[in-house]
Amino acid sequence: MSLKQSSSAPSVPRPAGENSPNCWHRERNRSCLRIESTPSDTFLFPYQQFLGAHPARAGDSETLRISFTTHDVTLSGRQLGEIALALQDLAVAWVKPLPERYQGLAHDDGANVTRVEIKAIE
Repeated sequence: MSLKQSSSAPSVPRPAGENSPNCWHRERNRSCLRIESTPSDTFLFPYQQFLGAHPARAGDSETLRISFTTHDVTLSGRQLGEIALALQDLAVAWVKPLPERYQGLAHDDGANVTRVEIKAIE
């Protein structure tokens, strides 16, 4: 079961580090993964419901499918294998897409999430 946070709820400050990408954050000992599909939609998925992840590449585009017992999450972007490796350790604190205006400026030295899709499993 996921928890959906209303956009009217106060935002949680994100840790900022020198090498921390601005579309995801790695942090150990997390009990849930926060995914922001849009600035107004936030989902919390307990790692206890994590089933697995599958990175795929087709030409220049990459996807990372993350499966939970109740939802499938698909990330699109570049160098998503970095996020998949962090998921292996259950160490991804949050993920969100880069704002469109910044996607062209994204650095090539780390993962860049350009789109997030969340679908409930029926």
